[in-house]
Amino acid sequence: MLAAVPGLPKRLVYYLESLGYIQPQKVPKARIARRDYSATDLQRLRALWRYYQRGFSLQHAYRLATREAEVVTYVALAVPEERRRLVLGLLRQQEEVEEAAVVYGGSFDVLARWRTAEEDHLYPLLVSLLRQAGLTAIPALWKADERFRRPQSTRKGAKVRAYLLIKVPGTIADQVVEQLRAFPAIAEAAVVYGETDIVAKVEVADQEELDRLVIEGVHGLAGVESTRTYIVVGGLYWSRTGAPAKPPLAAARARR
Repeated sequence: MLAAVPGLPKRLVYYLESLGYIQPQKVPKARIARRDYSATDLQRLRALWRYYQRGFSLQHAYRLATREAEVVTYVALAVPEERRRLVLGLLRQQEEVEEAAVVYGGSFDVLARWRTAEEDHLYPLLVSLLRQAGLTAIPALWKADERFRRPQSTRKGAKVRAYLLIKVPGTIADQVVEQLRAFPAIAEAAVVYGETDIVAKVEVADQEELDRLVIEGVHGLAGVESTRTYIVVGGLYWSRTGAPAKPPLAAARARR
């Protein structure tokens, strides 16, 4: 257990157990009872320790670690070519980052999806990342309401990943997302708040399939005004596959 959460003191684990914050199963042994920690206990310990190290009290850290509704934000970064692998590695070290990719196709070079307990928790983490990577360009932030995400298995035969940024009238964004569900190649979609309206992740077999999906499929939907396609650079993508699925945010916020 301690090896799975670097730096976590054993006495703190026992204290958290005494508070009821974790509930391992005690297995009797000859001299001392052994504790079996569940996946939920481990996930909670990681989150508690992460927040506690940032200065939150244990009580506040527990509330944050056990919140169901969380804030999802897409962060788009302009990164010089020689630093892109570095940035991808730094993002992977942040447990709040669920997915990150180096992309090409326009105004930014790295796209990452963050999930934090509260909106303002993102900013100090992002500032630290920019400082470590030596980046000075201001990132674009798109707060997201996730609408759907297909099972974590990669689509069979998919060799090309891309992100579509879709512009639609704000009043019909939800309707467009529902229509996107009909395309098996669209692995997930979210309504976002910023310079774009919908972010969709695509998994296709090749460039030809991607072109057909965008030109004949997405552009054929009523209300779609424009799209921008950002193709993932091969080998420069990762996601925390196998992580427990988390419930999407409530979708009842007014759009701009």
